[in-house]
Amino acid sequence: MKIKLKDVAVILLLIGFSVVSLSCESLGITLVSSDGRSLSDVRSGIVYEYSIGDRGPAGGIIFFMRSDSEGRHFMEAAPVDLPSAQWGVIGERGKAAQLCDDFSLNGFNDWFLPNSTDLFRMYTNLKRRDLGRFQNNFYWSSNESQLSSSMAIALDFTITAQHELPSSYPKDRVYLVRAVRAFTISN
Repeated sequence: MKIKLKDVAVILLLIGFSVVSLSCESLGITLVSSDGRSLSDVRSGIVYEYSIGDRGPAGGIIFFMRSDSEGRHFMEAAPVDLPSAQWGVIGERGKAAQLCDDFSLNGFNDWFLPNSTDLFRMYTNLKRRDLGRFQNNFYWSSNESQLSSSMAIALDFTITAQHELPSSYPKDRVYLVRAVRAFTISN
């Protein structure tokens, strides 16, 4: 019996799944639901499941996921804030990026300061859902401002923030720092 891929998607929709990614390979089929969870991996027989808010392999909190031909890509935020600091790059002792680079949790030492897009994803996917114990304050991103070399991008995580987009602030301000890391589960 032959089943067309569109029929599989319709069947999954009928049982409550919305298919975002459906890839066929000669050795198996991977189905990924709208929330990014792998529904099955016929080739390996292993189902890897992470959702927004789940604990990642390093003990962080999953805030981003996507799937492509190379695998399932995730990002996790450290479960706690690092010490507040001024903005700075790796190599500048005691500055935001160096604090993240020095961070280690559960044997994982590949943490970094999030860019403004990932910082906004943490705000949207974790803070707004009251996940991750984020404070109502500003958090640094790794992005420098295009307005001035003396400014960098931060995001206000205050619950009542008027502006939910990252903005430029002087680099010498002391803001909160939260490290992130990326990982991939290969197909």
